[in-house]
Amino acid sequence: GPVLPIEQAGRDIMLAVDTSQSMLEQDFEVKGQVVDRLSAVQAIAGQFIEEREQDRIGLILFGDIPFLQSPLTFDHTSLNILLQEAFAGIAGGRTAIGDSIAMAVKTLQEQPAESRVLILLTDGENTSGQLTPAQALELAKEIELKIYTIGIGSDPKDRLSQIGSIF
Repeated sequence: GPVLPIEQAGRDIMLAVDTSQSMLEQDFEVKGQVVDRLSAVQAIAGQFIEEREQDRIGLILFGDIPFLQSPLTFDHTSLNILLQEAFAGIAGGRTAIGDSIAMAVKTLQEQPAESRVLILLTDGENTSGQLTPAQALELAKEIELKIYTIGIGSDPKDRLSQIGSIF
């Protein structure tokens, strides 16, 4: 039969998850178990994905480089599987925050401005990549991309010192 368009009522959310080596630091507790940072992110982000039924969600994994693990999709079951299968070092050992933001901009730029959201989950500073976070934020401002950052880790001074304010 003919292709039927899917009505979209929610947002277009891109999750950018840090998979650098520092995400192996075990300083979180999930369900009474001490776990590494990436496992904590997988548990929390997995629950978030399940609860966002009306939203299309995509996944960027990043370390030295970002890569689009999943484009925007309503298939939250498959997306969650891809998130749970991620491991530290899959994209390299360092942290390319600026390049990850730029990839989200590229992926979301054709979507309606009022629905574009990036949720950036990282434990560190930008230590790799072509673009600085400040340069990538300028690109995000051009398309009115809303960015929410979640700093992962036990030491607040280690979190996101190069990103600055989020708009």
